[in-house]
Amino acid sequence: ILYVLFVELSKSLDRQPEGVAATVGRLRLLLIATWGVYPMVI
Repeated sequence: ILYVLFVELSKSLDRQPEGVAATVGRLRLLLIATWGVYPMVI
């Protein structure tokens, strides 16, 4: 899943409008951050 989020999605974002790419990029980082914190909460 991490490979798809950072490698494949990055390739796709290059072909998207700038606003879409920025939003999806931020959401991707937010998702990784929440996955990183989740194991510490439980």
